[in-house]
Amino acid sequence: MTENATILIPDISGFTEFVTRTELDHSSHIINELLNLIISQNYSGFSLSEIEGDAVLFYKKGDILSKQLLVKQCLDIFSKFHEQLKYIERDVVCRCGACQSASHLSLKFIIHYGTIKEFRIADIVKASGIDMIIAHRLLKNNINSNEYILISSSCLNGLSDKEETSGLKWRTHIEKYPAIGDIVVEFADLQEIKKGIPPIPERKTYVRHEGGDTMEIEIEATIEEVYQKLIDLDSIPKWMVGVTGIKRDIGVERIGTKHICMTPSLEMEVELDYAEFMEDTAIVVNKFNIRSLGISGVGTDYLKKIDDNTTLLTDTGIWEIPDEFRQEMLASSRMSLEFFKALCEGKEINKEVME
Repeated sequence: MTENATILIPDISGFTEFVTRTELDHSSHIINELLNLIISQNYSGFSLSEIEGDAVLFYKKGDILSKQLLVKQCLDIFSKFHEQLKYIERDVVCRCGACQSASHLSLKFIIHYGTIKEFRIADIVKASGIDMIIAHRLLKNNINSNEYILISSSCLNGLSDKEETSGLKWRTHIEKYPAIGDIVVEFADLQEIKKGIPPIPERKTYVRHEGGDTMEIEIEATIEEVYQKLIDLDSIPKWMVGVTGIKRDIGVERIGTKHICMTPSLEMEVELDYAEFMEDTAIVVNKFNIRSLGISGVGTDYLKKIDDNTTLLTDTGIWEIPDEFRQEMLASSRMSLEFFKALCEGKEINKEVME
C-alpha cells in the first residue's frame, strides 16, 4: 500500500572529495560522527529509511508539517552540524588531511512530498517509490550554493503557511530532469545562518607541569612522523611495555578523549589533556590513572626538530606513586621509549624477548 509522506534528505556536501583525497580511516570516522549527529537531531518524528554515503534519508507519513516547523528542523540540524565541526577543528590533534580539512564540509537539505511504499528487508524498513527517486534527483541541481534548504513545489503546494520565510530569502528555481520533466522548487541559501552560529569556547590552554622524571631520546624520523605515532592509540601495544591492548571508542583522537591501556594484571585510564603541533616543536600531554593501585600522574612528551630527519623526544612523568614502584616504572618507561624509537624508525620490535 502506498502512503503520502514528507521526504527530508540532509546531505553532506564535499563528502566525495573529503573521502577520496584524505585518509579513509579518519575521514570515515568523522563522516560517521556527523551522520549520527544529524540522526540524533531529528525531533519531528521522521523515520530513518537509510543512509547513503553522505546523505540521511528521512520520511514522515501523513500530513505535511508546517513550513515553519520543517525549516526549524533543518536549521537546528544545520547549527548543530557546524557547531560540531567547530569542536572538531578546535580539539583535533591529528595532522592528517581528513582531520585538518573537516571544517570545509557543508550541509544542504532537500524536502519533497509524495507517495512512498514501505518494504522490509530482514529487520530494516525502507521506503521506495517515484517520489523517493525525485527527492534523490533534486540533490543534483544547478543551484550555485553548497548550503541551502530546497523545497519542491509538491511540498510547497500542501503547506498552509507556504509564504512563511522564517527569516530566510527564498528564490524560485526550475530543475529539468530527463524522464521526470521540470520540477519547480523554492530554495534559501544558509550562508548568513552559518555566519550567525555562535563561537564555541576557546581551546584549553597548556599548563606546564613542573618537576618529575625526565628522559630524552633521539629518533631518526621527521617530527611529523614522530608526532603522528605518538598520538596513534592503535600503535600503543606495539611499543608500550606491558600493554597488550587498548579499549577505546571508535573515532579520531582529540583533546579530552579517553582510552584504557590493558595489561595482564591491571587497567590504566588515559586522557589526552593537551596536544599541539608547531612545525619545529610539538607537545602531547596525557593524564594517567591506575585506580586499582591508587596511582595517578601526568606524562608530557616534548618534540623538537633537530634536522629534517631527526627529532628529539623529551619525556617527563609526574607520578603520585610509592617509592617502591618508581624504579620499576622508570625502567619500563626507558624500554618503552626504545621501542617507540624503533617503531618510528621502521625497525623490527620484539617486545616479548626484551620484556
